[in-house]
Amino acid sequence: MRGRKLVSEIIANGIVPAGMEIMDKALIIATDNFSKAGYPRNVELFLIVELDGTASEVDELIIR
Repeated sequence: MRGRKLVSEIIANGIVPAGMEIMDKALIIATDNFSKAGYPRNVELFLIVELDGTASEVDELIIR
């Protein structure tokens, strides 16, 4: 699964997230149907990553 590989790559780059959530296509569609958030439906998964730190610390982690 590509999501697991992405999680491994994030951690291998020295980033330790406060939390991560993988949403598969079925969950993306169900969530969007409920929330009307406008999520794209042509993707297989979302990887949501929560980072802790100051704005500049988080910006640095995003660049990695």
